[in-house]
Amino acid sequence: MAKRPGPALDRERLIGGWRLVAYDHIDVAGRRRPAAAWFEGLVVFEPGGFLTVVINRDAPSDRPQDGTIAYGARYELVGNTIRNEVRVASVRHWIGTVLERTAVLEGDRITFTTAPSESGHYELVWERL
Repeated sequence: MAKRPGPALDRERLIGGWRLVAYDHIDVAGRRRPAAAWFEGLVVFEPGGFLTVVINRDAPSDRPQDGTIAYGARYELVGNTIRNEVRVASVRHWIGTVLERTAVLEGDRITFTTAPSESGHYELVWERL
């Protein structure tokens, strides 16, 4: 179950670096499972409205490039939604699109929830560096 949004976020609270501490897939029936056996990630929010995200995760040895998700985007906050206008990405079909993430900030952790798809959605928990 996705976390409920709290008060609207402000950009100042996002600025800086965050490391990925949880990465889960929640299927359409609500079952939660780790999205990867091993992962590491970093997101950096810049004061000027740009962000960079890099996530490394386990991948088949014959396709190690499948283990990296990276993108750079211009972002804006709309209430508790972060809208990422993707400029460059390892997932090529993301380039030129807008990725939206619902965000819930609790202390030094922020949870991003992706939009639902046919298979469910993802929750990523980031901790301030």
